[in-house]
Amino acid sequence: MSLSGTFAELAKLEPGWDSYGSQRIDLGCLIRAQEMFYALRGQWSVVPCSDGGVQLELHQDGLDIEIEIKRASQKGADNG
Repeated sequence: MSLSGTFAELAKLEPGWDSYGSQRIDLGCLIRAQEMFYALRGQWSVVPCSDGGVQLELHQDGLDIEIEIKRASQKGADNG
């Protein structure tokens, strides 16, 4: 599946998608994730987070980057 297809599928996830009471994926998080992906080229993956956000992951050539994008209402002192 293409990355744009993955973003589209994540946008369709219903609340409770992980069977642990997860929230719906926030559209703003997906948009920010897409913007970041295109700014940082590479073999990125995007995965859902149970709190309604998304996480971008890049694992190549010994480099491991994981970026969690939280919903605006979840921002705090530790995550901007």
